[in-house]
Amino acid sequence: MARAPMPTPPIANLVSLRKHRYGCDPSRYPIKSVAYVISHTSLWRIVFKVACCGSILAVIILIVLLATALKPQAKLISPNLEWWGWLIGVLVVFVEAAICATLLIVVSQSKAQTKVFVETMRIEGYWRENEMKPQSTIKDLNLLKKAFVVRIVTLPIQIVPLLGGAVYSAINATFTGWDYMDRYFDAISLPPKLQRVEVFGED
Repeated sequence: MARAPMPTPPIANLVSLRKHRYGCDPSRYPIKSVAYVISHTSLWRIVFKVACCGSILAVIILIVLLATALKPQAKLISPNLEWWGWLIGVLVVFVEAAICATLLIVVSQSKAQTKVFVETMRIEGYWRENEMKPQSTIKDLNLLKKAFVVRIVTLPIQIVPLLGGAVYSAINATFTGWDYMDRYFDAISLPPKLQRVEVFGED
């Protein structure tokens, strides 16, 4: 009597070279995405533009803060403008510039990701101009997304050694993937109930 085949370990389902239901193995997505962007001029132009704009914005913000905020802050720290006051003032300016640049870059990155998504859909022939619409930047920057809320609620599970971390990862992986699908679901105006059906396979 033939022996039944051994069940595939869970980790092999996550990282393998076989085909999956929605395309290729998820572990190969980063490599495939880089190759795809490089092979399509319209996509790497968007990425290059965002990278250049982000770098230029960071330099401009730093120069403006050094010119306008450094001396007042150094004087506030040390009324006699001692050398250590200038040093702390420079460090404070660097932190302020990093915060401002991060906020601006997050917005520009969100818009770029939406443009890349739409352009990719056009290249593949799936974008329907009269029926689909790009996701708004405000929706994309919403912190109270499903994955964020679930991450906060399930955080205490990690107190349990090993098993807690595994359960936490299993729960959050699905909701994180759901959030990554937001751009497509918004483009086709899919209601939340049908989104849940698509993600969880519920009726």
